[in-house]
Amino acid sequence: MFCKRTTPLVHTTTFLILAVILAGCARRQTAGVERLGVMPLENLSSDAQLGWRSRAASAAVVYDLAGAKNLFARQVDSLSAAQSMQASQVLEGYVYERNGRIAICATLEDLGTMRTVRSFEIDGAAAAGFLPLVNELARRLSPDARMFGTSSEQAFRSYGEALSARDSQGIERALEEATSADPGFTAGYVDEAKILGETGNRERARQMIQAGERGRLDPIERANLEYAAASANGDARGRMKALESLTLATPANAGIFKELGELRFARRDFQQAAMEYRAAAHLDPDEPQTWNELAYALVWAKDLSGAREALAQYQKLSPGDANVLDSQGEVSYFAGDFKSAAEYFEKAAAENPAEFLKAAEARLMAGDLQGADALFLKRLGPAAKAQRGAEYQLAQWEFLTGRRKAGLARMEKLAPQLDGDLQSLAFSQLAMWKLATGDTKAAVDLSNQAGLTRVESPQVRGISAACRFIATNAAAGSEATSGSKVLDAYALLFGKKYAAALPLLQATYGETNPSADGQVRTLLAWAYVETGAIDKAGILLNSYPLPFSSGEPVFASLIFPRYLFLRGAVLDQAGKQDEARKSYELYLKYAGDVPDIFGDEAKARKSVTK
Repeated sequence: MFCKRTTPLVHTTTFLILAVILAGCARRQTAGVERLGVMPLENLSSDAQLGWRSRAASAAVVYDLAGAKNLFARQVDSLSAAQSMQASQVLEGYVYERNGRIAICATLEDLGTMRTVRSFEIDGAAAAGFLPLVNELARRLSPDARMFGTSSEQAFRSYGEALSARDSQGIERALEEATSADPGFTAGYVDEAKILGETGNRERARQMIQAGERGRLDPIERANLEYAAASANGDARGRMKALESLTLATPANAGIFKELGELRFARRDFQQAAMEYRAAAHLDPDEPQTWNELAYALVWAKDLSGAREALAQYQKLSPGDANVLDSQGEVSYFAGDFKSAAEYFEKAAAENPAEFLKAAEARLMAGDLQGADALFLKRLGPAAKAQRGAEYQLAQWEFLTGRRKAGLARMEKLAPQLDGDLQSLAFSQLAMWKLATGDTKAAVDLSNQAGLTRVESPQVRGISAACRFIATNAAAGSEATSGSKVLDAYALLFGKKYAAALPLLQATYGETNPSADGQVRTLLAWAYVETGAIDKAGILLNSYPLPFSSGEPVFASLIFPRYLFLRGAVLDQAGKQDEARKSYELYLKYAGDVPDIFGDEAKARKSVTK
């Protein structure tokens, strides 16, 4: 049957405009993998009830091509959406029925040149159904194409109606009709399980998964079922196993490798995470965020040069993205290159003044207190003296950098003048400082005052309650529990009960993403050092934490400058006396003019003078 266009897919003027735009930012084909955006086929039939064919066809093509080695396909609704998915090609077309026959006419277009690469004309008897034509279209696109998960035209129709439904109830109803028409249609069960999981009906989702296990399973379907089951059960290990299977079954899908990389990163398997991110970047080299995430995995794997190469690619792809400079600063900081980190953060501050804080922290770690102070004041801005919030932050900075008397005095003067959330925070911060410096009575009184202020934010209310619990229990020497592992651990640390705090910190550390673990990681290293397990502390101290950016700032003085003391202890144990001395000396520079209750300063001085 000759396919004659009766209606243009895109108006000529619109097409020309899009061609100019897309050609200007054309995606390159690399790694031998084409990325294909599959548009809904336009329904040119006069029967509106056949509209289900439009999305059903594109979904079936994507399904059939899932296992292709050199082609990754995804459904898109527009040319701009195809561009957003970094597609190199787009498939668009239409379907119509006439004289007892169905026809698909489609074109495969290169998004870089907007030229037609291939054309397809497929037709068949209407009585034989629409699905065989869609399967044939997928087969012509790739010899690796599989057949759609059902051969039932009724199941396929219900599936298409589910794709066109406007709400979750409509989707569920249509999917149930699809699996009722063909009980072996596994994809229908998988999709319904996903919908049920998203709406919180996990038990029903599990039932759908069990039903799907009785269907027709190829490696992709089996892995998808395993993934759905793991997601419904909150099983991270199960998700990882399913994703590993999917990387073998769907080797061109960059998203699978990226998600697996994220899971491995969260488990601190940084070498393997970097491998997964590299695979994702190889399959989709024009996705900037993959290169960014690869950089962090590499720096945690102690490959600074590799991380910088990844960020260079990120910058090439996103030259105007201010986050590039932030990432370059963080990668340098974590690896101990504080000079480069400060430079990157200062450049980033041109777009985001908050970056001055990280620049100041980098200068601190380099031993440049004067330079750090100057950058911190830039962070506060020229109107800082008129802002009580700025005074609050300045008090925190002074206490953190060794000028504890000044910080305490500033906060004590400021707190009664404040109100609302900021006043509660000020009293809470004072309570933690008083507790650390041995004035337990004042700590308890201040934490109670924090709870009596007119708090508006749930977050501040939570901080106030946390500080009250910590102060009360540490002062009483109690080991009462709060229901929060991390709060219980803080209270135990203030009570110098390191062995009791250790398992709580281990559990919290295991549950914390490495991107935000600086505070708990340092506290865990502290507990290890204090319990004599210095060898276990070493690996936790390989990456430097940003004091104010690694957890709740109210507790920042627990980890800085303590991190430097702990690093000195680890280096000392390893026989690296010169490096240990430098770390101890930098710790002593910021240890403060008001001694705390933990005795680290005396230990550091003894180590420096021996």
